[in-house]
Amino acid sequence: MVRIINTRIAKDVVLLQLQDDETRYFESLWEIPEGVTYNSYVVIGDGGAIVVDGWKIGFEGAFVNEIRSVVDLRDVKAVVVHHMEPDHSGSLRELLSSLSSDVKVFGHPLARDMIQSFYGIKPNLTAVSDGVAVGIAGKTLRFFHTPWLHWPETIVSVLDGSVLFSCDVFGSYGIPSTPFFEDLSPADQERFLWYAKKYFANIIGKYVDWVLKNLEKLSKVASLSNIEVVAPAHGPMHRGVKTMASLYSSWAGGDAEKGKVMVLYMSMYGFIEKAVNVLLDELQKLGAKVKVYRFLDKHRSPISDMLGDAIDAEALVIAVPTYDADMFPFATLLLHVITSKIPKNKKVFVVANFGWGPIAGRRVSEMLKAAGFNVVDVIEFRGGRIEESLQRLREGAAKLLHASKQ
Repeated sequence: MVRIINTRIAKDVVLLQLQDDETRYFESLWEIPEGVTYNSYVVIGDGGAIVVDGWKIGFEGAFVNEIRSVVDLRDVKAVVVHHMEPDHSGSLRELLSSLSSDVKVFGHPLARDMIQSFYGIKPNLTAVSDGVAVGIAGKTLRFFHTPWLHWPETIVSVLDGSVLFSCDVFGSYGIPSTPFFEDLSPADQERFLWYAKKYFANIIGKYVDWVLKNLEKLSKVASLSNIEVVAPAHGPMHRGVKTMASLYSSWAGGDAEKGKVMVLYMSMYGFIEKAVNVLLDELQKLGAKVKVYRFLDKHRSPISDMLGDAIDAEALVIAVPTYDADMFPFATLLLHVITSKIPKNKKVFVVANFGWGPIAGRRVSEMLKAAGFNVVDVIEFRGGRIEESLQRLREGAAKLLHASKQ
């Protein structure tokens, strides 16, 4: 069921939040049983109002009606488009058709052609340059280009030096019970930090170098220490930027939780699973904090959660069977997202099995090494004959943990 929250989060800013617990796969890819929100904001100034971002395509009418409940549409002077992905810009065409034709749209220079190609309209767009300050409706918005967080045309803006409209940056999955993170219970705060990490890994993880570049730039030019409210396009708001900026720096920089090992395995008939159970037993005896993700005939773990745990693991175990003289097909997808979206400073232990010829272990190892991961060991065994590899599996667990501490 979709719900709408309309509440003031600052003296001159109203949050319009669409709470979506119906979408099961964010971007038709990432599993989100926790749901997601789409956050838009209406800035109310002495000279009118500004609409900041929008809602997902499919909710256009409800979005315009919700704005109408806050301000007279004739008072809207400008619309800000921080990011063109249709979970934020999907309501743009209907919104603009409901407003005066002289309403200005502010966005990245790339947004002009994207708006036309996405929605078949040519708005009165002002392409903002990096760092420019614009006076609108008695308010001042200063815009900053933040490329590849997570599209090339992504921008953020600061309202009167105190409210950061960050779009996807500092966002999270989940539907909060209250607008601000700081007002959640300690248990819910922990849960939403997990949702934020998972969101970061899924959506922004490919661009970790750009995360660090943009954080460094914003800390210098956007006076982040003066920000009182962080208003992202997904998830709860934050009072101040310190917590989320610190976490983004840590996740992008490859900081790992000490002793954490993410184990990912696929097993068609239980042979790989038997080997992994030996490894799990040894890893736990050695004090590792193990997170396990399984892809079996009766169970599939969420890929989105797997990435969320992989991003701050010290080490990975990847265990796959051979299939059609290659690695198991699902492993190709999983390895692609791992090698694309998490820092490469991980130590990896590869386990594979085969029927008539060993190949999966080599293919997995090659893919990981080509992406920059450190493969510390590869063990391949035939069929279900893991007895011959028990000692090597146990030694491999110790070797992996030792290497991850170096």
